[in-house]
Amino acid sequence: MAKIVFVGTTLPAARDTVNARGLVVSPGFIDLHAHGQDDTNYGYMARDGVTTALELELGTYPVGTWYAAREGKARINYGTAVSHPGARRALIERDSSRAGADIIMADGPWARGHLTAAQFPALTERLATGIREGALGIGMGITYTPAASRAEILAAFRAAAAGHVPVYVHLRKNGPADEDGPDALQEVLADAYSTGASLHVVHITSVGGASTPVLLDMIEGRGPTAMT
Repeated sequence: MAKIVFVGTTLPAARDTVNARGLVVSPGFIDLHAHGQDDTNYGYMARDGVTTALELELGTYPVGTWYAAREGKARINYGTAVSHPGARRALIERDSSRAGADIIMADGPWARGHLTAAQFPALTERLATGIREGALGIGMGITYTPAASRAEILAAFRAAAAGHVPVYVHLRKNGPADEDGPDALQEVLADAYSTGASLHVVHITSVGGASTPVLLDMIEGRGPTAMT
């Protein structure tokens, strides 16, 4: 792995030199939203200058085995959040066979089954285990788990706050983006505020649509922007 050790206008002595005339030399890029977490995709990413690929939007579950499968084998740096949808599937269906974003290719009770308050501790313990195993945060595709109640989402935020990690959220979406966006964002902003967990809203434009300026104002804490 290359590492920048000197920046200046003179050419320092070096063991090896590369003619980069007409090219751009920069640190490796970090992709925070990389669903293709396999050797083929890592190869393409490396050719594009990506040296770190992170699966943060949806994460994966379980986390420990995901890291173990890549240790000493991956072409680039990697990392993941612990998946709220994946932990939900493990709890409801006793199934952890879908890693990473593959979880959204399936449907069933894990997505459309309701959890009771009595089940929240079992869910959050799975999330906490993922954090202890090295997860960089909690990944929540709330739109992919339409049965997840607001109380359940709040419980997940509390787990993130307790583990001192951020929450990466694909906002809840039930109807047209410009109608749902503000309500969906208010949910997670309130959860972040009340728990102290850090919040990262992923690809806000795909959920916000025409209401994206309003959502950005909400995040910035500004007054309303007229929608056109």
